[in-house]
Amino acid sequence: MHLETSSGSSGTASYLTSEVLSGVTAVSFWYHCYGGGIGSLSVEIKSPANSGSWVTLSTVCDSSTTSSNLWYSKAISTHSYQYSSLQVRFKGVRGSNYQGDVAVDDVAITRIGPPCRPCLPCPVSTFKPSVGDVG
Repeated sequence: MHLETSSGSSGTASYLTSEVLSGVTAVSFWYHCYGGGIGSLSVEIKSPANSGSWVTLSTVCDSSTTSSNLWYSKAISTHSYQYSSLQVRFKGVRGSNYQGDVAVDDVAITRIGPPCRPCLPCPVSTFKPSVGDVG
């Protein structure tokens, strides 16, 4: 994903939104924010996916953190949402002028398997006695 601030109005937002996911424990990615014209780049989550509202998990850069022309990696835990459906989105907001670029690359979604059921004792009736030589 690449956001470029050459056109548009201050405060205009662009989004990159995932499909509905489940079992997500983390989101990791690389990002690059450079120039005085960017507003911000944040990662948001909506859970449950069909009825929740968008909540900001992390603001990874804003107009005060864009002075270095480098790529950075970021990992965000979503453990508290791992047992519900969710969507993740990147939100880029244009700043006050045309001098700015934001890029996101190599997005990885870490998932767990389905939740384990607790072990339950077997009822005695499920064991059948047998007679025979054990030897």
